[in-house]
Amino acid sequence: MSEATGRVVDGSETYKLEVEDLEKHFPVNSGIVSRILRGESDQAVRAVDGVSLGIREGEAFGLAGESGCGKTTLGKSAIRLLEPTGGKIYFDGTEITNASGAEINRFRREAQIIHQDPYQSLNPRFTVYEWIKEPLDVHGIGTAEERDARVYETIEQAGLKPAEAYAPEYPSELSGGERQRVGIARALALEPSFLLADEPASMLDVSIRASILDLFKRLQTDLGLTAVYISHDLSLLKHMCDRIGIMYLGELVEVAPADEIINDPKHPYTQALVSSVPRIDPDEDRERIELVGEVPDPVDMPSGCRFHPRCPRIVQPEGYDFDQDDWRAVVNLRRDVLAGDVDPEAIRRNRDDDEASALAIRDAYDVPDRLADAAADDVLDAALSDVLAGDSNDAADVLRREFATPCESGPIETHQVTPTQEAACVLYDEDEPYTLE
Repeated sequence: MSEATGRVVDGSETYKLEVEDLEKHFPVNSGIVSRILRGESDQAVRAVDGVSLGIREGEAFGLAGESGCGKTTLGKSAIRLLEPTGGKIYFDGTEITNASGAEINRFRREAQIIHQDPYQSLNPRFTVYEWIKEPLDVHGIGTAEERDARVYETIEQAGLKPAEAYAPEYPSELSGGERQRVGIARALALEPSFLLADEPASMLDVSIRASILDLFKRLQTDLGLTAVYISHDLSLLKHMCDRIGIMYLGELVEVAPADEIINDPKHPYTQALVSSVPRIDPDEDRERIELVGEVPDPVDMPSGCRFHPRCPRIVQPEGYDFDQDDWRAVVNLRRDVLAGDVDPEAIRRNRDDDEASALAIRDAYDVPDRLADAAADDVLDAALSDVLAGDSNDAADVLRREFATPCESGPIETHQVTPTQEAACVLYDEDEPYTLE
């Protein structure tokens, strides 16, 4: 497999690893006890939901996003540590989605993973020598003497010198940084061409993170490796990677060169992530983007763009002209009206008001007493009157129809925003362009 030249796309792109419409869903109530108590369920957590991505030969690619966004599941599914629910996987131009036997064993030699937690990923009963030698034994690499030499060579490649001093040690005798280097050495033992590093520095002290990251960069250059780095830390990925992909709720929402992701993010979610990255210069002028609401339930995904329930740039309905912050507040109110979650009496009690009123409901959702768009204000006022009269269904019908946003209808396509930058957002739909002041 290592002799292949990669998959050529459009006559130019050479991909080391490529996934097409990759899915990984985890069924709800899949355990025996859950099925007995709650019955069978066809619901599933859609951890990875239709991701298409190509990693170029020799590239360092980063996957970023909040905890639970699916980035680790995507990485593990792409190298078949988790069996995908759907989609296709190509490695060096060969489809390995359903590979088995000798074919999958060849792939296992080529693609290795470095786990996040060096305290849990090493077998405490193995010495360093035994732990690194195990994959060589499993795959039957070389003679006993050659395997022995390879172990010591790999230990030193990972920065543990002299190798003879570390080989007989047990994990309990090593520091966190040393354990991570042992994990790196084990991954390198089979001389792979592809590495997946899952949060490789998040469990390490700040004082040793830099040395581990420098080791990764040196190994990738010296050995010609293709690497995928998974992290929530955008500043780390900017330092390590050529390109970065941003994930949100199982979908890839933006892909671009690392500098462009940091300096000119296009997707509103990426913009919010970048705004939260600490800057060295305290005088640098930068607006922090605060996201509203909670991350949606991964079993019950929002329609359309999955980020729209929290998006500060959600597209306004045709024919209306809001202040963007006011429109976000109206969307929050509309969401709860549609869900039947607006209780005027509860709002009155919380505010200690004499009676429930439309103004009290507006204030509870930070909606101004009057919207700048008079027509929109009339629609909202009529809907709130229905809510106060107990006609929540009528209110929901009005708000659903009048304040529908293209962000909530799908599927959301990925658009080529610049020659090197892609974003899955209706703001960049050339056929139906939307603008925000």
